[in-house]
Amino acid sequence: MRKTFLLLFTFFALVAADIAFAANWQFVMTGDTPRYGGINVYFDTESVAKNGDTLIFYVRNVFDNPGPDAKTIVFKEEVNMVTRQYRYLEVVGYDANGVEMNRMVIMPWRPLVPDSPGQTLVDKVLPYAKQKTNENMLQGPLRVDYEYQSGPYVRRLRGVVNDPPGLWQALLPLQPPPGARGGYGLIGDDYLLDKESGFGLRQLGAVARRHITAESIYVVQPAGFSDIGVQEGVFTSVDSMNDTTLGWVFFDLRPKFEADLKKRLNLNP
Repeated sequence: MRKTFLLLFTFFALVAADIAFAANWQFVMTGDTPRYGGINVYFDTESVAKNGDTLIFYVRNVFDNPGPDAKTIVFKEEVNMVTRQYRYLEVVGYDANGVEMNRMVIMPWRPLVPDSPGQTLVDKVLPYAKQKTNENMLQGPLRVDYEYQSGPYVRRLRGVVNDPPGLWQALLPLQPPPGARGGYGLIGDDYLLDKESGFGLRQLGAVARRHITAESIYVVQPAGFSDIGVQEGVFTSVDSMNDTTLGWVFFDLRPKFEADLKKRLNLNP
């Protein structure tokens, strides 16, 4: 897979590199690859941050015929406007259902060639750069302290999101499928993804486990859902919770996380 990513990086340098999982993904260009067929390139208009000479933004490549490889690849790209170089700070591959397949970090600097597709991408991105809140996009954790209670369901979580842009980007593909009755992960909607019940909760739980460091957690989960892998009882540690159970907790707290992430990252309401 590493070799596949390197091939995609080479193609992206040449091409600068019917799915856009969120409204803030704006189409930039299309192209063709011998192995993967057509490619559509988008950038996240709400992720663009400029701090001095540094420009950072997210790019999404969507392939027509990926085979066993990633259907969608998201790049966190950094551009130095003075040295005219760019590099990828993070690269994440997703399958057709938006499930993460692989991840790489920090690739070497490459030259940004004038009049190249890469320069075209930068020109498209620049007008969206946020000048006043760049530091929030580039660094710094987000502290959270949330509580949710509905009948016998209780969730109290205090902790840290170490990479707010990373959590935001990880959540973007996890959107309700067409015909869903509620948010992504709602029990009963997984069949719309051609997956077994509980699949969406497990994806949310994996994202939460990777991006959130819980300093304290208190969760009451009633019985009756063990058939899809949800644990029952009182939990005071994330380590004792599987991804399905943690995913349900995050499902209930997700609106609070997203509201604070939007404020922190200066995203549109």
